[in-house]
Amino acid sequence: MTKNELLDLMRLGEGLTLEFKRSVSAELGREICAFANAIGGLIVVGADDHGNFLGAGNINQAKSEIQSLARNVDSPIAVGIEPIENVLLVTVPSGPAKPHMVGGKFYMREAASSTP
Repeated sequence: MTKNELLDLMRLGEGLTLEFKRSVSAELGREICAFANAIGGLIVVGADDHGNFLGAGNINQAKSEIQSLARNVDSPIAVGIEPIENVLLVTVPSGPAKPHMVGGKFYMREAASSTP
């Protein structure tokens, strides 16, 4: 995906298949789980809720943390991670072994939020 394609996508705002995260945190594991339990989706790491690029910090460290969070989902999810300038685009497929859970809870994507 090019930067311009990503910007076009981000103009749509968060929704059923798109989430913005400022940084990598435990919340990202819940989002991965929720997307996997639904139809999949995209997470832009290094962007705020208004679609502004903030940067994901150390790209290699962020990639490693995202992969670890995806492996900690029960059953693990294979995510795609694509750097686009200073942000990361995380592609979460619809999970093949639904339902998935993280931290002992099941999460589902509903509209623009992930709920237990």
